[in-house]
Order: sequence, then C-alpha cells, then structure tokens
Amino acid sequence: MAGLTAIHLPFIAWAAVGVGVSIGYRNVAGHGVARQFYGFLVKSAETILTAGIFMLAGMILIGLSVGIFAALGVTIPEDVMRIVSSAGLGLLPILALASLYDSSRAPTDQSWSSGLARLLKILTRLILAPALLVLAIYIFWFVPMHFWQPFRERDVLIIYNATIMAIIATLACTVPDPVEQLSAKASRVLRYAIIAAGSLTFLLNIYALAAVASRTITWGLTPNRHAVLGWNVVTLLILGFVTLKLWRDKSETWPDAFRESIAISMLLAIAWALWVLFGLPQF
Repeated sequence: MAGLTAIHLPFIAWAAVGVGVSIGYRNVAGHGVARQFYGFLVKSAETILTAGIFMLAGMILIGLSVGIFAALGVTIPEDVMRIVSSAGLGLLPILALASLYDSSRAPTDQSWSSGLARLLKILTRLILAPALLVLAIYIFWFVPMHFWQPFRERDVLIIYNATIMAIIATLACTVPDPVEQLSAKASRVLRYAIIAAGSLTFLLNIYALAAVASRTITWGLTPNRHAVLGWNVVTLLILGFVTLKLWRDKSETWPDAFRESIAISMLLAIAWALWVLFGLPQF
C-alpha cells in the first residue's frame, strides 16, 4: 500500500487544489467550473514541462560545478551534495509554477499564446500523427501477432497502460487556448485526429482491461491489481465519454465541448484515486 499511496497522494493533492481554484473562479469570463478546471489541468502540464527544463538546467549546473571543483582538487562533501540536490528538487518546481501561473487570475485567463503554453499546444498536435501510427501498429499488428503476451507478461501490460495514459494526456492538451481561432479545415482535421486517436486508444484499453481481469482471476486480487483494474475501467470510461461527446458535436464550438468533457471525466479519476487511498486500505 505504501507504493500506491506514494502514487495517488500527489494526484489527490493536485486535484484538491484544482477543484478549489476552479470553484473559486467559477463563472469568471463566462467560464464554469469545468472550463476552469480544464485550464488548471493544462497549466499543470505546462508547469511539469517547465520544471523538467529547469531540472535539466540544474543538473547541468551541478555537473559543471562538480567538474570545476574536481579540476581544482576540491572534493565537495557528500552531505552538501545531498542537501543541494534535495533543495533543488523542491525549489525548481515551485520556481516553474511561479514563472507560469498568475494566482490573481482565473485558470482560463492565464497566458495561452506565448512561451511554453504555445509550445505545449504545438508539441501535442505534432505528437498526434505518430501517436496514431503507434496505436494502429498496436491494434492491427502487434496485438494479433502477440495476443497472449500481456496476459502472461506484466511488463508488456505496463507498457500498454502507460501508452493509454500518455495518449489521454496528449489529447487533453491539444486545444488549451480558449480564444484560439482555427480555420474550418484545420478544425475539422484536428477533430477527426482526436476522434481517431481516442477510438484506437479505447480499443487498446479494452484489450488491456481484459488482460488485467484475466491476471486477477488467475492469480487473485491484490491491492496493486485492484488499483490497476480500476484505473483501466476509469480510462475506458474517460475515452468513451470524451470520444462520443466529440463525435456527436459537429459544430464549430466542438473545442469547448471537448474541454468540458475532459474536465468532467476527471471526476472519475479523482473518485478512484480517493477510493485507492481511503477505501482500499479498509479491505
């Protein structure tokens, strides 16, 4: 349970902050709680990307410093290195958040057209094409050729579930800018690309869920299998809800419906994480 708690507790803490901020800024600029939470979600992804860049720069700086001191014949004590590394791991994400997020403004009123927000939007849209190719290879070649592999090998199943989570995260960040104006053709292509990726991921999710269920029936229900089984159901429902919502909405305002469906479906993820943290230990 310690491992499950370590994974789920940060997610619940993040969700609690997001829900609180979204409720606090509800109906600001005509955007409800769902739209505010979607803005918070995408800003969080941008913060993670920025924190990663900051940490990479910090590692380079530490490496250069150690090299310079070594060349001078000075050995940095291990305790000092441990303190500096720990301080950096805690400080850099805070600096990344402070450089991106204006706490005096609602999530939907943050900057979306410059910096890493724009980069995140471009990256996720560029990733859609190779993601569709990878999903097609999974569904139409790898799965038929190696159908029983995830039923027998845990590592393969982990790769499938990681792929599902990564695709959902990518899709969630494809239309972050609430005031972005897309041409009719670009809007149509992006909508169909999201629907295709969501549908293929839905099929892969069904396959992964069957593998998890089979392993659970064969080897018993452990806390880890309980959590993974639930997450597979949650991601399946999220993909089904978002894809169906997008398929039905053929209007020019489909990005708004997409953002709201992503935010609303996150309630399932939050509910399951709460169950794993507080409900599962009781059994």
